[in-house]
Amino acid sequence: MAENTTVQTNKKGKRVVTKEDRKVMFNLFWRSNLIMGSPNQVVMSGHGVLFTVAPYLEEFYKDDPEERSAAFDRHSTYYNTNPYTGAIVWVLIYLLERQRSLDKNSVSAEAIQNTKIALMGPLAAIGDTLFQGSIGNILAAMVMGMAQQGNFLSIVIYLGLFLALFAGLKWVFTYYTYVQGEEFIISLLQSDAFDRIQDVISIIGLMMMGCLTATVISFSFNWTINVGGTATDFQSSFLDALMPGIMPLAILFTCFALLNKKFKPTTLIYGILVICIVLSYLGLV
Repeated sequence: MAENTTVQTNKKGKRVVTKEDRKVMFNLFWRSNLIMGSPNQVVMSGHGVLFTVAPYLEEFYKDDPEERSAAFDRHSTYYNTNPYTGAIVWVLIYLLERQRSLDKNSVSAEAIQNTKIALMGPLAAIGDTLFQGSIGNILAAMVMGMAQQGNFLSIVIYLGLFLALFAGLKWVFTYYTYVQGEEFIISLLQSDAFDRIQDVISIIGLMMMGCLTATVISFSFNWTINVGGTATDFQSSFLDALMPGIMPLAILFTCFALLNKKFKPTTLIYGILVICIVLSYLGLV
């Protein structure tokens, strides 16, 4: 673990990343993987935050039991943010607590706590949208076809991509926060980088949903009609001739429209089941 020494910088004023710095970054990165290990309704991930930084609080305040106890208290309170973008917070806690251990007048306990609270909401919104709301769904969509066919590799590919991508981005947040400190946070929150990334991910996500609609949603009429005395299959001769996959597309947009009208997803699922049972009983599908 790092000693309480001043930060090394180069001629341009940039932090020099030493072997010891990398060790600290890796420890924070690794320990924070258990950040969601003990959530509860009282402090949410507060105990996970404390677990992540506890060894350094012990080190920084080893000669000041009172200050060490206060540090443990402030980092075991309520905290809830995305576990990936939250890497920014864990690193900032380390940097601020290290500075406070060197000079209590330079960083107040209130400033540390206020920094945590101020970042909790924005980082949660960015992280949840980027990771769980977009990237995670796209990765699942990529392997859904394989999973439906019972291909075991779908699980391996999904978990491999999930861990590599999510861990990689989490390490990026850890590294740049450690190297650039508050400058990285300010530039991150003030720039439109996340908006541009979200636009790209949204386009990719819509493409994947379009592919899934055509391949996963299956609906075919079992309906023969007489046209000029000739038995004609309604599905192949009319719907498929008009546009292959038109029924799955119609089902998708119908469900989307109903969701926009505040229909509950469970109501929609049960409704689809009832309609399919009735149509099947009538021999139409």
